[in-house]
Amino acid sequence: MKSLLLLFTVTGCTPATIPVRQQTETEFTLGYETCYGDYYQPEGIGRNVVMLDIFGRRLDQDSIGRLVGTGTNFGFTDVFLPEGAATLEQAEGTYTADTTGAAFTFLPGTDYDGLPFGAFLQNVTDGSRTELILFSGGEFTLMQDEDTTVIDCRLLYEEYGRTKTYEAHYRGVLNHLEWKR
Repeated sequence: MKSLLLLFTVTGCTPATIPVRQQTETEFTLGYETCYGDYYQPEGIGRNVVMLDIFGRRLDQDSIGRLVGTGTNFGFTDVFLPEGAATLEQAEGTYTADTTGAAFTFLPGTDYDGLPFGAFLQNVTDGSRTELILFSGGEFTLMQDEDTTVIDCRLLYEEYGRTKTYEAHYRGVLNHLEWKR
């Protein structure tokens, strides 16, 4: 009887399946900048604002902005440039998460009905988002090396009640997308 009970115990238990989490990328060479001009002028912010979208090596977007492939995409929907700058290439410096719209700031991440705004990261598998991280704080430093843009990020987010840090590096020539009002 004891051996039967032991056999049942051993065969009745199966190990729990541990989900495989996609590796979040940290090195990037593909980036897009969309210039919105003085989009926030009606709110009293008279400086230019841009969107910065950075993609992992096996991820991109199609002609209408849908994600294609598998990898990591992180970006900033609202980056506020200093006076006189129209693009990021004209605005070297350190940018900080802030909600004021001041020069050298970007909006922290927010989720509007499943759409990320501000500073965010999304892991994508076969064109579908599998993870969304909203950055509540942090900074990035932007430098120009001739036509190459270099960005070093140190961004903060909350996970299970703890503040975590995501660090990433971009080096490449930013592609410019047109925005039409």
